[in-house]
Amino acid sequence: MAMGKLKLFFIVLCVLVLGGVAGAFIMANNGAAVSVDLLFFAPINIKPGVLSLYCFFTGLFLGICLASVYIVLQRFELMTAKRVNKKNKKQITGLEEQLTNDASRID
Repeated sequence: MAMGKLKLFFIVLCVLVLGGVAGAFIMANNGAAVSVDLLFFAPINIKPGVLSLYCFFTGLFLGICLASVYIVLQRFELMTAKRVNKKNKKQITGLEEQLTNDASRID
């Protein structure tokens, strides 16, 4: 399990480093400000590089949130399956014992 967490850490680290490098490149080649008309807010003037970074990190954050929700749902489903499996195993054991008792009475 520790290897999986280490792998996840390095993936997140690589994404952040690559995002930082891309952001630095965009900031270096930043042009004039553009006007962004948002649906519920007044239009804002922002440089394209900053806008790109905002969009990148917002998407990254939303992706991490969705992945976390998916992981929690999968764990819940696994716990439910284990509980049902345990219940079925007890039921099968009881039926096997009943069959053994019935077979011993016949002999």
